[in-house]
Amino acid sequence: MRRRDRPGPAQALRGRTRFYMGAGGEALPDLLESRRALAAGGRVDPVTSTVIGTVYMNQDRAAIALDYLGEAVAADPELAVAWRTFGVALAKVNRHAEADTAMDRAVELDPYAASGWYNRGLHHINRKRFEPAREDLLVAAGFAPDNPQIGQLIGHLERDWELADDPDLLAAAEARADSVRADLASGEWLARNVAG
Repeated sequence: MRRRDRPGPAQALRGRTRFYMGAGGEALPDLLESRRALAAGGRVDPVTSTVIGTVYMNQDRAAIALDYLGEAVAADPELAVAWRTFGVALAKVNRHAEADTAMDRAVELDPYAASGWYNRGLHHINRKRFEPAREDLLVAAGFAPDNPQIGQLIGHLERDWELADDPDLLAAAEARADSVRADLASGEWLARNVAG
């Protein structure tokens, strides 16, 4: 069978290649067409669905991403990267209990991925759960010791958390949490770390 006779897999490969080269917007048409072709045959490619969801996350369209990421985890409940991104999308649409479950599942499936621990740590910060946030970020730092962003976040968190009895410092910690939320919302960290 020639490649052009198999549009789903060929387009999925082309779309993924574009995505991994940093051209998510250009990748989306191929990925969506691949998904459509596979669905017409009653199939789901969970990796393609995950990449589509990640592209939408990077475009700050978490509500749309949820459909694709939910499809991915349903098709392959063992795909850690899908659970990681699904958890972030759930958190962004304020479905926090479900985000906790998805992030826990991601860490359970791939305990050596710094991005899973980092995502869950950020989520804990956003929920003002500073002790588990610190623990998760320390694990993330252990797996990615050269990532200065993780180290800086741990330093800020420890300083703010230890002195949280001071109202001014608590306000500073909350401002830092807002900054972290902005980092997560920008999608820039996701593009570099989550979908890989």
